[in-house]
Amino acid sequence: MNFNFESTDTTIKNLFKKYTQFRIPVFQRDYSWSPSYYNQFLDDIITSLESRSGSTGSSDSPKNYFVGTMVLSGHKGATTIDVVDGQQRLTVITILFSAISKRLDEIGEKKLSEATFRYVQEEDDNGELINHLQSDSSSPFFDVFVQSLDDKYKEEEQASTLEEESLKKTYTDFYNALSPDDLKKHSAFNNKNYKNALILIRDQLLSATLIEITTTNKSSAYKIFEILNAKGKGLASIDLIKNSIFEKYYNDKGGLEKLASKKWEKIQTHLRERNQNIGLLTFYRQYWLSKYERVTNVQLYDSFKRNFIDSDQADSLKDQYMKFLSDLVEESKEYIKIVHPLLDDYDNRQEYKPVVESLASLYNVLGIKQYIVLVLALMYLKKADLISLQKLKECLRFLESFVFMYTDMGKGQANIYEARFSHLAIKLRRSKNKQETNKIINDDLYDNLKSKRVDGLLFTDNFTRLTYSKKKDKGDADNSLAKYVVKKISSAYQGNESFQEENSIEHIINENPSDLQTLNIGNLIALETKLNGDAGDSSYTQKKDIYSKSKNKQVRKFIDENVSFTKDDISKRAKNLATYYYENIMKKDLKYLD
Repeated sequence: MNFNFESTDTTIKNLFKKYTQFRIPVFQRDYSWSPSYYNQFLDDIITSLESRSGSTGSSDSPKNYFVGTMVLSGHKGATTIDVVDGQQRLTVITILFSAISKRLDEIGEKKLSEATFRYVQEEDDNGELINHLQSDSSSPFFDVFVQSLDDKYKEEEQASTLEEESLKKTYTDFYNALSPDDLKKHSAFNNKNYKNALILIRDQLLSATLIEITTTNKSSAYKIFEILNAKGKGLASIDLIKNSIFEKYYNDKGGLEKLASKKWEKIQTHLRERNQNIGLLTFYRQYWLSKYERVTNVQLYDSFKRNFIDSDQADSLKDQYMKFLSDLVEESKEYIKIVHPLLDDYDNRQEYKPVVESLASLYNVLGIKQYIVLVLALMYLKKADLISLQKLKECLRFLESFVFMYTDMGKGQANIYEARFSHLAIKLRRSKNKQETNKIINDDLYDNLKSKRVDGLLFTDNFTRLTYSKKKDKGDADNSLAKYVVKKISSAYQGNESFQEENSIEHIINENPSDLQTLNIGNLIALETKLNGDAGDSSYTQKKDIYSKSKNKQVRKFIDENVSFTKDDISKRAKNLATYYYENIMKKDLKYLD
């Protein structure tokens, strides 16, 4: 490739004076700097001031601070420029300018505040307000919360995505770090009043140097971006992958660039549905492990390049990438159904209720996420009619019980899952028919994990430690696990595939938070919610009449076998429940024949 670009040393001030607006396209990665990164950025700005002050003892002239390289694409002389590399730093710089402006405004320095805010927003020749940074993905939140000094609108604007939450937190942290009390902690501001301290930080930021690389050919810009970042892995692999894809579509006369951008936006939209806000890299890696090969986050980009190889045909890679983006769109749609399942996903068909419950239990209760790699493949097979509904439910129950046994009860390390599930998922996606699917599942899932069976004594020991309290937070992990177990046992007694929605958790002997024994699994039973309310804080003798009205077989069996029930009986019942669970649920779900 013939690279045609200009490179020059410049400052933040000159860069912002040169360009009226920096445009961040929708397919660029979201703003994602963590507090450690942006706080370090501000600390570096202040530390360089301290270093300068310490070396001369008198000069207020800022010492140059180097912010790195930025790759821009646009026509020579244009006032609007596309940001190919440098988005995160430009975003943080803009937020810092805004926070400084706000602090200056609050101490009555209106002119200084306006002068600083010109690096965030200013008027064009027609008197129209122009935001220096224009991001398709974070607008209008960024415009209101950062590129405005009006607190009224900031209070009304709610963060609805992970990116918006990150932007809000960055601004808030910068604003707090610029308080008078916080700035007094730094030696650079000894003997400086608050106004001058803020000006020093602003001027240090304006004088910060960078290398500006500009090209009129966006394809060259993408390639420069790749060269600058690929070797050092300074960026997440997903950013390099995205760069490679959109480099191929730049300036495509057939409209493929817009089509690719729409597909990328759909992927991100799917991952934000149902208030999940799944990180793009999280989804992408699990998808990649499910379909291509098992690699680390750092290896994703190299793996991508290995799997997509251009041929002699000019449009070959374009076609491959477009199919790949379409696949990501569909898989991201399925992904959100896996992590936040709804019966509505299956047209409210009751035969899918066990699928929804298994998926919900796996994601919300049982603690690991590696299973998603395998479930993505199973859902692909179901859509392709390469696995029966019955086999799908059987697989999900197996995963539920295995994770519960090995991880929650056996305290086994989760690292056994990833390699096995990736290998199995890839193999399943190559299945040609239901018979082949069944054989792969039987051989590579059921038989392969038999060696990881947890000893019955260890299972019982951890099972009998489970507790539940109505006074705990609903999201408490111990609470969720105990509730899950009680519902599983009740369903097993009834012979049902799915949970009984009318049930709630009853403490047979009334719950006493100061007496942990009353919270133990041995004191818990599933009871219809209305009967649970009727039982209230009555004694067991009084509760028996209410329990006798229950349609739950477990409850009826319990009162038949227990004329009385005291705290001394709780530990014995906990062991009996552990045995029942192991023999009637675990062995059935995990295909143990012995």
